[in-house]
Amino acid sequence: CESTVSNFSCEGFNLATTCNVLVEAYESLNGCNWFEGNENESLLEISASDSTSWFSGSPAGGEIDPFCFWYGISCEDNGCTVGCDVVEINLSGNGLSGTLPRQLNKLFKLEKLQLSGNNIEG
Repeated sequence: CESTVSNFSCEGFNLATTCNVLVEAYESLNGCNWFEGNENESLLEISASDSTSWFSGSPAGGEIDPFCFWYGISCEDNGCTVGCDVVEINLSGNGLSGTLPRQLNKLFKLEKLQLSGNNIEG
């Protein structure tokens, strides 16, 4: 997991700032230890074979950024095809722990942040 995160780059994303904020959140909230239902498998492992895994997908000009398809992330859905920003993060009950990063305030279009059932400070 750590190598996946350290080798990931937001270069080439339409919304690189949004991508960097999500990476920061993943690191600040101990993302390698997140789980979905089965505490023995991380979210990265559970969805590694599909496009919902965090850090999956490659950015392509003129397309929606891959982070819009990551687990728990929802982007604008009003006909947006390029530069669609995050409007919801729902990671309730997924084993998050740590400190909520201040950088989340850079997600200007974020309307819903659902993080209940976790061990988060800040």
